[in-house]
Amino acid sequence: MKTTTIVATATATFLAALISLHAQPANLLVNGDFEAGHTGFASDYTYSPGNLAAGTYDVVRNPRDSHPEAFSMTDHTTGSGYMLAANGALDHARIVWRQSVAVQPKSIYAFSVWAANWNGVSPDSGAPVLSVLINGVRIGGSLPVPHVHGIWTNYVVSWGSGVATNATIEIRDDAVNFGDDLVMDDLAFEFQGFELTIRCSEVEICWQTASNVLYQVEYCSDLTTNIWTPLGAPILGTGTKQCVFDKIPDEHQRFHRVIQDTRAVEPPGGQ
Repeated sequence: MKTTTIVATATATFLAALISLHAQPANLLVNGDFEAGHTGFASDYTYSPGNLAAGTYDVVRNPRDSHPEAFSMTDHTTGSGYMLAANGALDHARIVWRQSVAVQPKSIYAFSVWAANWNGVSPDSGAPVLSVLINGVRIGGSLPVPHVHGIWTNYVVSWGSGVATNATIEIRDDAVNFGDDLVMDDLAFEFQGFELTIRCSEVEICWQTASNVLYQVEYCSDLTTNIWTPLGAPILGTGTKQCVFDKIPDEHQRFHRVIQDTRAVEPPGGQ
């Protein structure tokens, strides 16, 4: 029996969807703009007002107020408010900023932070490289801050809560060179919507048939195995479009193809 594959295009998968419920989400963080000063968050760095030595941080209107060689710059929020300034620690596992918030399971959240480099002496020698961790897991990749001092840049990462009811959000400075002098402002953690699962429960496979030709629909769940299973009995072509339906089981994906049997089919009432 000679066979020819003529269709291999139908695929069924499970999809994820997101419905946004708030046009302007509320910021779940406390004191994300640092206007309340040194409160509402934790840090593995040492709080050192007026003296930004390595491994310390301060809440300032201008980094120059806490370090004589800092670039003179204003905050991101209003240009006259506060920001968090940190001098990179030698131990890069230490967390610069940390805060925990309650979250809803099976939901999507967005974390946002504005950051800049306050190194005013040799900004080209190095710059902060941020990592965002939620419940101990890094979200997204490395977030390099521009070497040029005083350039506010926004970084946003998305996170799915799964079954979690609490999110501990942390910012770490992973820079390894001299000059990882960080300022941050306007941190936000906002609900984006619920995770939804849409199940494709049925797929329809249609093709144009030739008269008096046999066709066999087959399916496969993994193309790397090249193992195809017949779906129902062979179908005799009539010169019109034929369709079959397949109920999709609990599989991640399923591929379909139609095999044409090139053997001659004896007409009805044949000899």
